[in-house]
Amino acid sequence: MENLKPENFYQWTKRCPNPYVIVRIPVMDISNEFQLKESLQKLGMKDAFEEDICNLTKMIEEPSKLDKIIHKAVMKTDEYGTEASAATSIYDLRCGGRIERFKADHPFLFFFTTNNPKDFKPLSILFIGTFC
Repeated sequence: MENLKPENFYQWTKRCPNPYVIVRIPVMDISNEFQLKESLQKLGMKDAFEEDICNLTKMIEEPSKLDKIIHKAVMKTDEYGTEASAATSIYDLRCGGRIERFKADHPFLFFFTTNNPKDFKPLSILFIGTFC
């Protein structure tokens, strides 16, 4: 996943001519936690982690600083649908004529996307993950 780039995703979906796909996937309950402090500091958010510089007085009264920022992503899929974080959605997998079949009985990479309603081409990646 470290080497995955947006260009890869767009190349894969550009070649997908079919709007209808029958997908068989196992029941999944996937979660992961990400420590964001280092990444946010690399992006320039440094003051919030320094006690003598950080100013959170509009949120809390006493002087403070941030110590950790953790992002947790959760996705559960079963025969009733998919729940990702706090959102529940039903996905209609559409990419053009005959119905394709895909049985997920091996490790795979998956994406949940928003789609253009006119041609069903993906617009934005909402969730990405692997199932092993």
